[in-house]
Amino acid sequence: PDGGVEVTLARAPRPPVSRVQAHAPRAGAAGGGCVAVGSDPAGGFLSGGADGTLVRLSAEGEARSRTEFGGHPVAIIAAGGAGRFAFASGRDVRTTTGQALSLPGAVRGLAYDASGEHLAVAHAVEGGVLARRDAPARHLRTPGPALALAWSPDGAYVAAGLDIGGERGAILAWHMPD
Repeated sequence: PDGGVEVTLARAPRPPVSRVQAHAPRAGAAGGGCVAVGSDPAGGFLSGGADGTLVRLSAEGEARSRTEFGGHPVAIIAAGGAGRFAFASGRDVRTTTGQALSLPGAVRGLAYDASGEHLAVAHAVEGGVLARRDAPARHLRTPGPALALAWSPDGAYVAAGLDIGGERGAILAWHMPD
């Protein structure tokens, strides 16, 4: 409720809880604080806040830096190889390589392949969009909104969990040529 994040190292006996003010609480509104969390490729965690900030947290619970997203909640975070990460708010996505995408619908999922070179983005309107570093995005059409994304361990395929006609559970995969 106060916008904080608790980080506790797993060991016995349990050490005291470390608390850090990661995000500003929203005045007069419930649900402030952390709304997304992901691993930080540099170590620790990334916390996306209802206040529109992306905060890097060390494993000890120390806030290291912030990135602003114009006051809009940072709702989705994805980490990839080579120290890359991406984060989304509404229909906008930003990456550490400087890419900025604005999609026709709200972002539903982000996933990097193991190398961190390719980012898949699921959105509410047309399905997945593949953004390649230093190359134009490749649009992957789906018969319904994509709700979740994952790459195969070798990066040869990207898969999307779909909502087709209100029926969830369909999975569609694409082979991604080099």
